[in-house]
Amino acid sequence: ITSPSVLVYKDNYSIYLNVTGYGVSLSPIGTSNGAVEYQLLITSSPHVVEIENNYSQPVQVIYVIAPFSSASVYAAAVVVAVILFIAGLAIAIYGAVKK
Repeated sequence: ITSPSVLVYKDNYSIYLNVTGYGVSLSPIGTSNGAVEYQLLITSSPHVVEIENNYSQPVQVIYVIAPFSSASVYAAAVVVAVILFIAGLAIAIYGAVKK
């Protein structure tokens, strides 16, 4: 795990599993399309993240731990800014034509 990172997991029952960390600070970010997201910050070594099935039935879990960098935040902001600029320009042109 690199710090900071993002943990995203999804299971086949869409039930919340118990996520714990040792040497890692876990901050829930939210959910999206049934996937649960956490921000991970390393606090000490060794660092371990556990996803525990605390239900009586087997659960298939798919998970990804990806590095989270400020560059990815800036890239996402630039993409959103370009989309908003194009939408604003289209609305301005439409307004000018309709006037």
